[in-house]
Amino acid sequence: MRSTGIRAVGRFDAAPDDGCGAEGTDAAPPGVQDARSARRDRSASRPNHTWTHPALTSLTARGVTDELERTRRFLRNDFGVESAPYFRPPFGYRDAAVDRIAADLGYTVPVLWDGSLSDSGVITEKYLMAMARRYLRAQRIVIGHANHAPVTRVFGELQEIVTERRLNMLTLDDYFQRPIARR
Repeated sequence: MRSTGIRAVGRFDAAPDDGCGAEGTDAAPPGVQDARSARRDRSASRPNHTWTHPALTSLTARGVTDELERTRRFLRNDFGVESAPYFRPPFGYRDAAVDRIAADLGYTVPVLWDGSLSDSGVITEKYLMAMARRYLRAQRIVIGHANHAPVTRVFGELQEIVTERRLNMLTLDDYFQRPIARR
């Protein structure tokens, strides 16, 4: 599962949206797994991020549909939520054809990001915090994958940035004033 945010009760409360896909679902270290487990009962919108993380613009219409539908089923079964209307195209790759296919499936709001914690792979805590200081700013969507242990060791520092900058962390549902869809 790839995550656009982190929510670990008592350590970092960022009201994230989990942009879920299958890549790395079982590979997360215990601290990240604990954070994900805590989120299962939390209110967060979960944008569809595709099953295998392909560049959607390189797929056929059937391929785009399969990627979005497989992840939709996963989100319903694992989290009990409907991911529509949000989808997060991997790498930001989308075009009119992808948008049309996604919209036909109920995904009418493509979500792109303004910055990244750069933690899709293993990085140092120092580098992760440098990216957090650079990108955690007002009016930004910041992607954090939370797939590896270093992020679990800097929750407090991430929270300090949020607090010092007086940021209000919102989910997509909060921003668009949309109730969370549950199955």
